[in-house]
Amino acid sequence: MHTITGTGKRINIGNLFLFLAFAGITACHSPENSGQSASDPVTPVKVVGVSFHDVKLTETFPATVVYLNKSNMDASLSGNLKAIYVRTGDYVRTGDPLFKIETREHAVIAADSSLKNTGLSDLGIYTVKAPASGYIAAVNHQQGDFVQVGTTICSFTRDDQMFVKTFLPAGMRKQVKHNEKCNIRMPDNTTIPGEADQVLNELDPASQSLQVLVKPLQKVNFAENMNLRVEITVQEISWAQMVPAPVVLSNEKLDQFWVMKMMNDTMALKVPVTIGVRQGDSVQIVNPVFKPDVSLISEGNYGLSDTAFVKIIK
Repeated sequence: MHTITGTGKRINIGNLFLFLAFAGITACHSPENSGQSASDPVTPVKVVGVSFHDVKLTETFPATVVYLNKSNMDASLSGNLKAIYVRTGDYVRTGDPLFKIETREHAVIAADSSLKNTGLSDLGIYTVKAPASGYIAAVNHQQGDFVQVGTTICSFTRDDQMFVKTFLPAGMRKQVKHNEKCNIRMPDNTTIPGEADQVLNELDPASQSLQVLVKPLQKVNFAENMNLRVEITVQEISWAQMVPAPVVLSNEKLDQFWVMKMMNDTMALKVPVTIGVRQGDSVQIVNPVFKPDVSLISEGNYGLSDTAFVKIIK
């Protein structure tokens, strides 16, 4: 065994080499060299990317069915209502029979066999027909009733005179244009297409709301004064950068927003963002614009500090 002596101490060279080798290995694997101390926590997280697509934002407003310029279908002569062919809410086409009136004179002729087969049998009976296609708004009498000349038998509304009146904030006047497409939501939550036909030049006196007449684009049997809702597009954004809402974090005042972006497989960086609109469970990030392959933390991001160490889980 070789030894070195000096100042009264003896050092074993073999042990010295072993000590130096162990110290080198320990230094290579120390937390200082890996950038992470043994006490740094590692948070399990889940990540998502960003998506780019067009966004259309809609709002729903109260509405009601209105009939404009009703036509009263009156008895053109006095007599009994021999037949009524329609009911309230029925859709009729031009020329469809509405009701038939029989005068007392005709009833006498029809009852006399000697007169029944003469030309007099065509006198004293009259059928009123629909002047155009539309809806029966109301039927005011029953079959068999006696009516005087000029009595209103039923009310008729043309196709082009039935509207859904909706009530919008007064500030939306510039947003709603003629022929603006929208959806009419029925009481059973189904929808039919419609379009804005007229913006009335007056506010509703009770709510001070803007009144807009919406025209249904398909035939539906609407009852007058039926309560509906109208969905109108209030904003359209082309190719918006969207992320799931949990990705975006904020302070208590909701005036600062940020996301946690993965720098590599183990470290997350805090990135301030400017947000835009919200659609359902997604939020628009206006700035910055991320690369399509970016990874943003969607779970486990709450409370993470900048440059936090994380572990991605599936």
